Amino acid sequence: MDTEKDVLSLLKQVQTGEMKPEDAMLALKLSPFEDLGYAKVDWHRGIRKGVPEVIYGQSKMTEQVKGILEAMQKHGCQNVLVTRLSQDKAYDIAREFPME
Repeated sequence: MDTEKDVLSLLKQVQTGEMKPEDAMLALKLSPFEDLGYAKVDWHRGIRKGVPEVIYGQSKMTEQVKGILEAMQKHGCQNVLVTRLSQDKAYDIAREFPME
């Protein structure tokens, strides 16, 4: 639930009776962050700031960046910005995740 559209959809489900308000509240409570152990991915950043989560790559190992990208991909994030990557990290990551 990382866009205004997702939240509005949830609220419409409550309005139409498809979802109980308590279930919607739980979904909202559980959805803001995902703790990967080495990073907390902020799923509500797009709602609060108007832009999705950005990955700061300089202080992360290649596998950590890949793990965050994989989590974001599972949530339907198609455009992800990864900053401050070395050429070596970028090359390794690009083998699994297309880059522009």
